[in-house]
Amino acid sequence: MNSGSPQRERGAALIEFALVVPLLVMLVLGITELGHALFEHNTLQKAVSAGARYLGRSYDGLDTNDCSTGANWSTAVSRAGNLVLYGHIDGASTTTGDDSSVTNNGILPNVSSDMISVTLRTDSDTGLCVIQLAADVEYTPIFASIFDSGEGLLRLPSFSLYAAAEERFIGE
Repeated sequence: MNSGSPQRERGAALIEFALVVPLLVMLVLGITELGHALFEHNTLQKAVSAGARYLGRSYDGLDTNDCSTGANWSTAVSRAGNLVLYGHIDGASTTTGDDSSVTNNGILPNVSSDMISVTLRTDSDTGLCVIQLAADVEYTPIFASIFDSGEGLLRLPSFSLYAAAEERFIGE
């Protein structure tokens, strides 16, 4: 009752496999890329929150009467930027216990200080100083050669990751 020969059925299975596998591979790569983008956005959001928290508690950063910048404001902004970029206030390199220098490449690829902005405002309801720290970073795909917006196999539009955090100035 079998109308097709076993040889013919094996050939049909091979063709079905050849049609389905590329779709499954693209699906897995897309899910991996989405997970990576969400991970990087979460990392950026935590770093921006830590930087804003640092600015909100900086010593002599702002005058609480009129929200004007204080004597240590530029140092605090620089350190908050380092906190966002590298995960600590000291910048790109730190010293270890044995006085050797360790280079830190940053918490995210292709992030620079010009992508970070600090805004001061006075809250209209409470009259308190509010600091907003924001970062807008271009996303770099894991599989850049596949998901390249120009020459890759699949055209993934370039997009940026944006994170912002607000903190009330408390000082120390």
